[in-house]
Amino acid sequence: MNRCTALILTLALWASQAQAAQLYNRHLVSLNVSLNADLNFRIFEILAAGGCLLTDRLGPEAGLDHLLIEGQHYLAYSTPAEAAAQVQRLQANPNLRQAIASAGHQLYWEHFSPQQQTEALLAALAGKAIPRPFQAPV
Repeated sequence: MNRCTALILTLALWASQAQAAQLYNRHLVSLNVSLNADLNFRIFEILAAGGCLLTDRLGPEAGLDHLLIEGQHYLAYSTPAEAAAQVQRLQANPNLRQAIASAGHQLYWEHFSPQQQTEALLAALAGKAIPRPFQAPV
């Protein structure tokens, strides 16, 4: 049995929004596997719920690194073995897990909440300056 298959994972094939938030929040890590190396909404659902995000490493064109800082707001992996190593790292260091989950959660509510997104859209439509982090990278 390799390190990946030795991990115990909760797999929810379908869950309500509230159930998913509870799952993300109460587990050691919330795994995101993008379909096409894309920035998907699950990333933000996990952050909003206070989960510790572990996602596949996305290319720069996806824009994740423009919005979040790897190692501060989330952890990433490129291979199954690296994903397993990240989970083991979090198991061995609950303070790191809590710090990453808290930082991601705080960042979500400061910049990506529905209210923040609405304000950014209204500012753009009114021709006003678009707030960070919605500005294009320099």
